Amino acid sequence: MGRQTNTDERRLEIVIGLMRVIARHGYAGASIQEIAKEAGLTAGLIHYHFESKQEILLTLFGHLEALVEGRMAERLAALGEKVSAHAELDAMIDAFLALDTKSDERAVMCWTMLSAEAIHNPELGRLFGDAIARHEKRIEAILTRATSRARPRPAAIREAAAAILAAIHGSFLLGCAAPGVIPKGSAADSVRRMARGVVDGI
Repeated sequence: MGRQTNTDERRLEIVIGLMRVIARHGYAGASIQEIAKEAGLTAGLIHYHFESKQEILLTLFGHLEALVEGRMAERLAALGEKVSAHAELDAMIDAFLALDTKSDERAVMCWTMLSAEAIHNPELGRLFGDAIARHEKRIEAILTRATSRARPRPAAIREAAAAILAAIHGSFLLGCAAPGVIPKGSAADSVRRMARGVVDGI
């Protein structure tokens, strides 16, 4: 992978600035001036690197997706080449929910706020829908592998994948909107146990 250019670094600073502002004030409260202040830049530099706040938002969404993909790749690499379906599912859940030294609560809060913003923002809605569809397909593939001997109906696999995905995203929502409802650090374990029950019930 090549070195980041100054432009890449500056754009990332701006994207992270937006993430921090959204985590505090929501997207509606994220003015260019606030983003610039958080990034330690001038508003003019923000406009130089991005045409609009919308462009920063869509870039931020891609950044958050890349963070999850990176966490997942690290966990799968640590498991070695022959990964069982159950271990792969655990790794995927942990990539979303496990607390570790690389966890970023602001990123989780931002993802939750972006999921709400996606309802009213068609461009973001398409990106969010595509991301959810990719996650669901990945879970479906894992579940198909985990239950290959039982040969379950495809509809049962889809329903199970949707339930696991809902548990992941529901954990995000409760963790951000109702802090304390889910004991800190317990979400990944709880969803992993729930997922095993779902797999056993297919």
